[in-house]
Amino acid sequence: MKVKKNAGKRTEMEREAVSKTFNALLKAVVKVYLWKCRLEEGKHASVRDMSTKIYISMIYIYIYIYIYIYIYIICCVYIYIYIYSKL
Repeated sequence: MKVKKNAGKRTEMEREAVSKTFNALLKAVVKVYLWKCRLEEGKHASVRDMSTKIYISMIYIYIYIYIYIYIYIICCVYIYIYIYSKL
């Protein structure tokens, strides 16, 4: 891959880094959503129960939950700014 530097434009490497970061965040959101659905449906009684049944550390699940909440808050702020900037 050739990296071509243009004045004021992104390089190929920057585009790949952004897409990898976006994909990682998207995977995190999907995982947390599926875990949340499992808990709401009653398949697991608690996060501890779910972590033992799907062989994932509880800390790992909590980190993903924090990421999910953070992304949700950022999206709400952007929507709020977008709506009220149009008024």
